[in-house]
Amino acid sequence: MDRFKQVNDTLGHQAGDLLLKHVAEVFRKELTENAFISRIGGDEFILLLPLTEHSKKDLQALAQNLIEKINVPIMLKGKLTQIGCSIGISIFPDNEFNDFHTLISYADQALYASKEAGKNRVTFYSKFD
Repeated sequence: MDRFKQVNDTLGHQAGDLLLKHVAEVFRKELTENAFISRIGGDEFILLLPLTEHSKKDLQALAQNLIEKINVPIMLKGKLTQIGCSIGISIFPDNEFNDFHTLISYADQALYASKEAGKNRVTFYSKFD
């Protein structure tokens, strides 16, 4: 989530908790029941999807949809609040690895590339980037 720290700092941790619940609900509504969703820390979530159900083009469209839904302003503690969402995607078996930790590491690298490119973006991990 982009600007999550700003919400916590200006509106308090209770507002931040409400925001986390809101984002989790957006994910729950927008993803298939075969998706695994978990918050892995602070403002980061992990989504695992079976690739057999999603082509790279489908994943791009799904990620853009999630960004759009999360960008919709919501009321928190009486204030209209808007955050953003940056997404990093790593695909197994596309990236020459065979363990979960590497999959997550590559997704994390792609996430930070999205944030560095201006946030509210989707980046696929590539060993050539």
